[in-house]
Formats: sequence, structure tokens, C-alpha cells
Amino acid sequence: MFNELCRINKKPEPFQYYTAEDLWTDGHISKKMLEFHLDGSVDVSSRNINFINRSVSWIVDYFNLNAGSETPIKGRSCWKNSSTC
Repeated sequence: MFNELCRINKKPEPFQYYTAEDLWTDGHISKKMLEFHLDGSVDVSSRNINFINRSVSWIVDYFNLNAGSETPIKGRSCWKNSSTC
């Protein structure tokens, strides 16, 4: 059964390899990635600044956070998709 689950959940060939490291180790690509990450007006490699601000407001409201809150909020991005199969 485990083998069957692995087979049916296998990524299609174009997506079977994790290549995100290439985004930051290739000189040309990493330069453009950094430019796009720092450009708050486009949704290319990060969300635009308006989306980010709306998201932060939602998180603060939803979890009832305020300036004095001791609840830690950590940024999460560029997660490596790992698989046990």
C-alpha cells in the first residue's frame, strides 16, 4: 500500500526535482530574483506591498495581536518541498 501511495502521489516529471537552490546560486538568476523580491510593486517573487499589508492586518486581527503582544510571528517563505517517497 505504501508503494502504491508513493506511486500515485509522485510528482510529474517536470516537477520531480527540487531546483529552488538554483534561484540563488546562479549569478544572473539570483540578481533578478533579488530585484523582484525588493520591488514591492509586482507579484513576481514576493507579494506586492498592498497584499503584504493586508495579510499582516488580517493576521493581527485574526490572532488578536497588538504592539505589546509577546506572541512570536515568524516569516515563512521559500519552503523546501520534501518527500519521503
